[in-house]
Amino acid sequence: MKRFTSRFHKIKRSHFKAVGLTCLISMLAFPALSYGSKEHAFYKVFVGDKQVGVVSEKETALDALQEAKYELNSKSGQVAFTDAKVTFEKKDSLFAMSDSKDKLQEEIKNTLEDNRDQYKMMAYTIKIDDYTVTLGSKEDVVAVLEGAQSKYDKNKEFQIELVENNNNLGTLSPATSKVEKKENEAQLVSAAKDVATQAKNTTENKKNKNTTEVIDIGFKEDIEVVETYTKEEEVSSVEDAISDITKDKEEKEIYEVESGDCLSTIADKNHMTTKELLAINKGLDDKSNIFPGDEIVITVPKPEVSVIVKEEKVYTESYNEEVVYIDNPNAYVGENKVIQKGKSGKRQVTANISYDNGEIVNKEIISEKIITKARVKKVSRGTKVRPTFIKPISNGIFTSPFGYRWGRMHKGVDWSCPVGTAVKASCAGRVVSAGWMNGYGYCITIQHGDGKQTRYAHLSKILVSTGDVVEQGSKIALSGNTGRSTGPHLHFEILVNGVQVNPMTYLN
Repeated sequence: MKRFTSRFHKIKRSHFKAVGLTCLISMLAFPALSYGSKEHAFYKVFVGDKQVGVVSEKETALDALQEAKYELNSKSGQVAFTDAKVTFEKKDSLFAMSDSKDKLQEEIKNTLEDNRDQYKMMAYTIKIDDYTVTLGSKEDVVAVLEGAQSKYDKNKEFQIELVENNNNLGTLSPATSKVEKKENEAQLVSAAKDVATQAKNTTENKKNKNTTEVIDIGFKEDIEVVETYTKEEEVSSVEDAISDITKDKEEKEIYEVESGDCLSTIADKNHMTTKELLAINKGLDDKSNIFPGDEIVITVPKPEVSVIVKEEKVYTESYNEEVVYIDNPNAYVGENKVIQKGKSGKRQVTANISYDNGEIVNKEIISEKIITKARVKKVSRGTKVRPTFIKPISNGIFTSPFGYRWGRMHKGVDWSCPVGTAVKASCAGRVVSAGWMNGYGYCITIQHGDGKQTRYAHLSKILVSTGDVVEQGSKIALSGNTGRSTGPHLHFEILVNGVQVNPMTYLN
């Protein structure tokens, strides 16, 4: 029994030594091996459907992908387009080992190369901002770009030239208007085939008749062309590509409300219905108030590419000289009189006109030749400030308005005031009568510069004489109770063309 027990202990000790030795060897041989816990999660890395390694940090795989693609592109001089995407799957294991970045990069590169073999066809992708289309050859690229501008180049005088950029292979810059090849600089250029001959012919034509010469065609957007591998079914035809980049697509733009605008007029201006306008402006309805300066979203149809055309145009047009105004200090402001009628003339104009997809965006007149001189319209313009009328007494109680009273017409207004209250001229003018007037008692009438008259009645004392010129606010009389009067007051009238009107509509 003792012998059996001793042997059992020996076997037990040997077992533990073996386990410990195995763990020690594993730690020395595999330093990257560790326990997969929540704090140290590990992920299987897939490119497409193929597992390429294991990582503890997803960023390691993403960095390896970018460097692998860069290495492939640098090696081939072409952009590697594939459908392969990097995905991750959490590794369910007590133990995991993370692959080195170099090993992972090599595996990803090999996988990308295998995938690229599926893309046997060399092609060319046109990039216009966020839009792309892939063509089968450089000739197709040129055909598409020329097709986009052909609508505006009816005489086929311009051509597209692709110039390779040594620093950035396959990249092209925006269009310019001259045939110009600069070293190490990409260009997409449109140019006339025979500029010298056209210039000579155009100069001769300008002398005698109207002409239109397209002097530049280019593209507004930044256009880039890159080489790529692709599948045959992903290559567009020239006809489809031209149609796609030239057809109108809806884009949202901001419209600033102007004076006089309403929702319906804004919709009409932008070829929309009011319902469509409200649909893209949440919070607005047909009863909403809008004010100048408010911003409203509008939908504007636009193609992917904008063709900019610059024309030199010679045309004949009628024209008018600016109106000449001659100030007349003896006439009131607003009293204008034509003293010489104007007459339209005719002129030949040479102008540079720029179009964006057929719509004029700029017009610059270079020169003009008068064929028939226009006659200037001359207008006499009054500068004299119209007279104003003030209340003829400083105080007083308003007792009777203009209009019918006691069955008869009351042709002025009355203010009750003590006898001897100062009466002032309501407006500057000349005294045309000053004395007794039947029914009015002592009365003064003043003629004013605009043809109106004022009348002051029931006075106790007159302080001016007929013919006197008085200033507005000057003292002309004292109030009283003379003539047909029921008590001390001032009766005041304003006459227009000899007829009494309501004074209260004229008093300041």
